[in-house]
Amino acid sequence: MPGNTNFFVFAEKEIEFLKLTRASQTIKTYRNCINSIKRMNPVLTFDEITLGFIQSFHTHEVISGNLLNTVYKKHAIFKFFLGLAIDKEYISKNPYNKFKIKKIMHGQNPDILSENELHILQEAYDKGKYIGGKREVLRNFLFSCYTSLSYAEFQNVKYVDLKPVIIKENDKETTYALLCNQRLKTKVKYKIPIVSPVIESLLERKSENACQHIFSPLTNWRTNKLLKEIISELNIDKNMTFHIARHANLCI
Repeated sequence: MPGNTNFFVFAEKEIEFLKLTRASQTIKTYRNCINSIKRMNPVLTFDEITLGFIQSFHTHEVISGNLLNTVYKKHAIFKFFLGLAIDKEYISKNPYNKFKIKKIMHGQNPDILSENELHILQEAYDKGKYIGGKREVLRNFLFSCYTSLSYAEFQNVKYVDLKPVIIKENDKETTYALLCNQRLKTKVKYKIPIVSPVIESLLERKSENACQHIFSPLTNWRTNKLLKEIISELNIDKNMTFHIARHANLCI
């Protein structure tokens, strides 16, 4: 085993190295997880990381009020760093081999939008209820709901990313747009067909500059503030943040 046995020192060095290949949001998620472990145990050596410690960490996170899905995501990150430690011979076995990380298939967050609530938001947008920053926030939020693109991803799309696709049916040709780009986190390419006139209207194609960004989002903080105001004004009883939009995944 290498001389240094402090897990947090090891993790910080690994995070600095991972910065070269991982998205900034991923690095932030790694750090949040490590900080959660540190809040429970400010000093942690590799010898102390046992199955019992992992079980205690699980209990600590649940008691702290975290959703199970969030807790298991932290476990997955913790397990990942211990895997790196094995590769570098800090430890010989991963204690997670005896701890099952579950994937919660059903949403635990009661603030996920229902289809009816989405229609309320869409109607407010169509009728021009909001102007300025609130209208832009509502536009961005609806587009993210329909496409599952994250806040960081949709702000990168440009008009040049809209590729025309011609569909022939019964001797009739219809041209649709295909939004092509890549996921920020995984770098996996995606292709989202824009076949609904509702989603088409959210693109607001008014620019002849193909390299112009389609969306001009406000800061994350400002976006969430205005979004909460919109949700409240439309009498939707949800504690809404922009992040929830991509988990709605509702189609029209």
